[in-house]
Amino acid sequence: MNVLEQILANYPNVLPLVKEFEAGCRDGAGERVSKFARHPDLIRWFWARRLVSFLQWDIYGAAAIAHYQRTAAAVQTPLLNETGAYFGTLAPADAEALEAAYFACEEAPWRDERPDGYSFDPFVDATAAQQRDAFAMHRRMTPGFGEILTRILHRHAAEIEAICGHYWTPSAARLYSHKFFDSMGGYHSDRWPPSIKKIMIYPSGASWEKGTTEVQLRNGEQKIVEGPKGTWMVFENSTLNHRAFVPNRNGPPRPTVELSILPAFATDPTVRLSGLHVGYPWLPPETTDLKSGISPARFSGDELLARVLTTTLLFGIVMPERVNIPDALKGIGFHDV
Repeated sequence: MNVLEQILANYPNVLPLVKEFEAGCRDGAGERVSKFARHPDLIRWFWARRLVSFLQWDIYGAAAIAHYQRTAAAVQTPLLNETGAYFGTLAPADAEALEAAYFACEEAPWRDERPDGYSFDPFVDATAAQQRDAFAMHRRMTPGFGEILTRILHRHAAEIEAICGHYWTPSAARLYSHKFFDSMGGYHSDRWPPSIKKIMIYPSGASWEKGTTEVQLRNGEQKIVEGPKGTWMVFENSTLNHRAFVPNRNGPPRPTVELSILPAFATDPTVRLSGLHVGYPWLPPETTDLKSGISPARFSGDELLARVLTTTLLFGIVMPERVNIPDALKGIGFHDV
């Protein structure tokens, strides 16, 4: 009996389908598909789960920043603080290697491949998946691509620490190319915990012809990403509105490597996870990986997970199907919840 089943045994009448809500189910091809997509109870569970997740990440992110400030050799004001975004370009050899490795990755239709313990979208169904295929072509990361990307990230590890103001590790990589589309993407924020950032790398460059990204910076400037092969951006994807510009009608697709960057207590640039859809982990990895020999039993991974899921269940009892957060709470870790 796992942790969630133990909780459900104590709360037999509270969201009895929560285990399937969390994990979804697998179709004949092994794809994760929730038969509860758009179900009101799934939506309530999702809002509650995300609220608890935001609280956990706020606490963890603040602790990671404090740890970095105590232990890093040279601490400066994080470069993201001024505008919320930072731009750079890979060395030409790295850019060429990454582009070649990108096109060696197999194309694949969009599907929900998030690992267990990762966030999900309760509104995604078969129709939504088809729309994503119409907008972009996705690729499956090969081991060779992961090795090249890890080597590049190692070379930029200290720079990314200075940009973010904390140690870090990549959560997962996503590879895709936007196609020409009749309508442009709308402005949006990703609505993830604010302590998680994104790195966007454009192996073939970014331009009006190839497609690009526009970001509304914290200082009010609207920045359009343009540059040669290997152009990259680190940005606060959940506090800055941004939108995709698709390639023009005769232009080639815009290859993109998207990495979620987690705060950590030691930097490890190794890319381990990939998927056509991955999202972010509900809980910080070090939280769920704690062993009782390292910390008191009440802070062990299983115990913390049990407490989080219990809290989520209690929130889920009263959580409305739709959640509106007052403007006064936005931007302090609860925005867009």
